[in-house]
Amino acid sequence: GIRIRLTGIAGCLLTNIMYVHPNVGSVFALLCFAAVALGGLGSVPGAMLGAVLIGEAEALGGLLVGPAFKYMIVYLLYIGVLVWRPRGLMGW
Repeated sequence: GIRIRLTGIAGCLLTNIMYVHPNVGSVFALLCFAAVALGGLGSVPGAMLGAVLIGEAEALGGLLVGPAFKYMIVYLLYIGVLVWRPRGLMGW
């Protein structure tokens, strides 16, 4: 349905900024899992909040600390929140 079409459009747009190789999706899949787990599994608003927080941490971490460390900042945020709240920010 519509999800498959949107995924195809996102993949086509992604080729404009990234090289195409078999492992290109693993980085995005790991970030998406981190966003969902950060917000709380089973909570759609939590997943949206987690995605916004991860996006901001990635952008600010790349700007302030350095582009090589942006994913480290994201995963430190992820680990820190899950140590503080193991079920995520909006988890039950």
